Amino acid sequence: MPCFCQIFNKSKQYRPVKSKTGSPQTNANVGDGTADNPTGHVPQENNSSGPVSASAVVQLKAKVWSLQNSLSDSTVINNNMQEAITETVAEKYRLLDELNQAKTEAALAEAQQDEERNRHARERDKFLREIDSYRSKINELSCLVEKIAEQNIELKQQLLEANDTVCRVARKYMKLKSIEC
Repeated sequence: MPCFCQIFNKSKQYRPVKSKTGSPQTNANVGDGTADNPTGHVPQENNSSGPVSASAVVQLKAKVWSLQNSLSDSTVINNNMQEAITETVAEKYRLLDELNQAKTEAALAEAQQDEERNRHARERDKFLREIDSYRSKINELSCLVEKIAEQNIELKQQLLEANDTVCRVARKYMKLKSIEC
């Protein structure tokens, strides 16, 4: 099946034919395409090269004028259809260009979103690592604080024991001194 462009390119070869006569004399059955004569062609009654009757000439002129008008009308309709199809095709290509531009913009926006998502993911991972390091430092410091608190309790007990010992020694010393005096 041929492409419609080929059909329209062929149609550009035809030019509208203008009627040389004003209004032709018409006959009621000329160009009507009856069942006996579907093409509307007026057959010659005589195959000899003899004279043609005036009515046959008038019928042929009317037929030619009718065909010229039909051809002219068909050419105008064809040109209008060709312009409409050309405009439709141009609109289609404009819409396709817009669609391709929108697809390109969407792909660019998606790539930017992916890059932003990756950047946020890297920042989040960095912050989570920092939080983990702070948690481990806090745990280490908590352990150190507990050890220091235990040592502090032990030192306080040792201090109390030392105080008790000093007090006992001091009492003994006082007793000894009081006995000596």
